[in-house]
Amino acid sequence: WRTMRTRLRRRRKRTSSGAIRMIENNVYNRKDKSANLWEGISCDDYNRHMKDPAVFQSQTLGEIFKKCAQEIQPKSVLVLGCTDGNGFEHIDENITRTVTGIDINKSFLDKCFDRFGKKKYALKLVCCDFEKDDCKIETVDFVSCALFLEYVDIEKTFDKIKSIMKPTSVLNIVIQRNNDNEFVSETGIKSLESLAAIAAEINQAKLCSYLEKSGITVESSEIYNLPNGKDLISYCCQVSA
Repeated sequence: WRTMRTRLRRRRKRTSSGAIRMIENNVYNRKDKSANLWEGISCDDYNRHMKDPAVFQSQTLGEIFKKCAQEIQPKSVLVLGCTDGNGFEHIDENITRTVTGIDINKSFLDKCFDRFGKKKYALKLVCCDFEKDDCKIETVDFVSCALFLEYVDIEKTFDKIKSIMKPTSVLNIVIQRNNDNEFVSETGIKSLESLAAIAAEINQAKLCSYLEKSGITVESSEIYNLPNGKDLISYCCQVSA
């Protein structure tokens, strides 16, 4: 009964702007290797690594998100692995009504709430394992899935993503291509190095195959070269007609 009580416990905090912070505690009580490793990474460490001039991923991901947000102009957004809300500053709060961010690390969500909790749109932050937990997400216009698939079962994740997409929804997937480099670049921040044990580079052909099986079509793709020799590949997708 104690496990069930913990699983169902939820803490909400509402601000005058209508933002809601939802903390699902079940992820912290599961003896899951990936969850435990992510818990050990502070938001400051993560950002220092991702913004390092040699890595330059935070900046690049922010630009990709900006491009999508400006082109799609969605009324509702879901960001998988939202961290502290990188790119949320590009959401037009006069157009977008709801933004939902999911992350497995509570401290990331706390920082995201501090940064964007007073926006006009309803900000909903959920701490859970999207692949394994019932996150109860409503359908949205735009789903952002950047550097997320490397840490989950792709088939299970696509089934969930498809269930929250409308026929007109846009899915943006960003994956990392290592080009024979280490998955986690050396920046001197030791806490990030542990992620290499739970990450897997995404095979592009298999990714497209999974998308096709899930009834999702790649409409366009773009490659972004990074200073350390890696690439980020951005795919814009929609539900197949």
